[in-house]
Amino acid sequence: MIRPDRIFDHARELAAIPHAPYLYQPTLQHVVALLDALGMQPRSAPSADPEFGVYAIDEYALYVHVRRGRPARPLIVDTHLDHPAFVLDGTGNGVALGSLGLERLQQLTNTAPVPIRVFAPSGELLGMRQIVRLNRAQRPIIALAPDDPVPADSHGLWDVTDFSLDETWLQMHSADNIIATGVQLASLEAVINDSVQYSDIDIVYIFTFLEEIFEASASMIAWQKRTPFGEITPKHLIVVLEAMEVIPLAYQQSMATNEHFSVNNLRKMRIDDETWVLSLRDETDLSHMVRSSYEALQMPLPNPDNGLMLKVNDLDCAYGYSFGNENNDAESLALAAAHRLGLVHQHTLFGGACNGTAFSHFPTSSHIITLAVPNPAKHNIGECGAIVPERVRVRDVVAMAHTLDHMIGAASHVVIPPAAPTLTTRLRREVLPLTAAVAQQLRAERGSIAWSARWRLRRGRFFGNSALQRLQFQARGAVARGVERVWRWLG
Repeated sequence: MIRPDRIFDHARELAAIPHAPYLYQPTLQHVVALLDALGMQPRSAPSADPEFGVYAIDEYALYVHVRRGRPARPLIVDTHLDHPAFVLDGTGNGVALGSLGLERLQQLTNTAPVPIRVFAPSGELLGMRQIVRLNRAQRPIIALAPDDPVPADSHGLWDVTDFSLDETWLQMHSADNIIATGVQLASLEAVINDSVQYSDIDIVYIFTFLEEIFEASASMIAWQKRTPFGEITPKHLIVVLEAMEVIPLAYQQSMATNEHFSVNNLRKMRIDDETWVLSLRDETDLSHMVRSSYEALQMPLPNPDNGLMLKVNDLDCAYGYSFGNENNDAESLALAAAHRLGLVHQHTLFGGACNGTAFSHFPTSSHIITLAVPNPAKHNIGECGAIVPERVRVRDVVAMAHTLDHMIGAASHVVIPPAAPTLTTRLRREVLPLTAAVAQQLRAERGSIAWSARWRLRRGRFFGNSALQRLQFQARGAVARGVERVWRWLG
């Protein structure tokens, strides 16, 4: 059984480590040390045995495999290790990576310098610096106040509390996605330490390195349809763990068409949706359009006070949409767990995006769900643009752990019980039906971004430590734009 105290122990330890996009090495080293302490071995070791856990690392993720007995269904459980942050270039400038709320940052820097904490590429705290200017003309570039230089590929993080826990609330700089990673590590720990309860199991835990940039790591894994431990098959149950904002889906035109995808640049669609989401935080009520849309669907509006999110869609799609009317067994298992255990939860149509998108655009399985802890101040954006810690309920974190544990046990020992058609199938058919052209465009976009990121991820750097490395990074990005056009044409 997953121990709640271990979830928060892991989260507290991870919170002390910087984790800007692309710069995953400090966090990876910490997690690998935990795996070694549990007695696991790398897949390449001669004595590696999946019964006791083995792990592998590539450019996109860390994978841990445990296989024992004769389980009914294989599982994948996924989290990500990055959080939006600034990556500094060593010359007094830096780049904003992920959804940091650039409009509010522009307003803040127009008023006064904005403090950030700076960590070396290896993870050591170097001290405080101040952002004095933001240039949004092309890539969002920040300028720091003149001070002692810092190495290229240093992390720049907001100056907010890293970890504060009481009986009701957990406040963190990056509950997204450290608290979900804490649940995943506590689950892995339980599976390794109790071979009796988990006697029949085939599970791969994935710790992706880059989610905040269009789910790049998960997109490549899903595109390849395999992990280092084998193929991802339609039989797999895929469970994504997240701490994300609870928001309705923002429709631009019609809820029953592809019109909200009718933009030439799908990156712009994400940006427009994020702008809409942030605007909700300053409104006292949702628009009549949104409320009436949910009423027409006979679905409740999402609410951050309504518990654990059982999520079967993202902004871009219904999960597993390539599988048509096939049921979503992951959804059925999660609902069964929540009802049986009496957990506070919500199950409706949600906005936002996470790795569930990637496992859907590149067809892997019909059986995908995201268990998400409500995180109203996601990406450290508070009221009126204030820079604040993220905050999640302890109740919801524990509910995530109990739901995941129940799903692992059920998938290991029982055949999925017959169920009425799932919400997933309804969303695929009635609410988020994607045309072949739109699906092709989405795959091309995600695939090219994931392919472009590979060179930087292989080295765990964004700017690089030499002129040659920087040139290689830039060349890979330029080629990726051509790759995207080819992929759109080929489908």
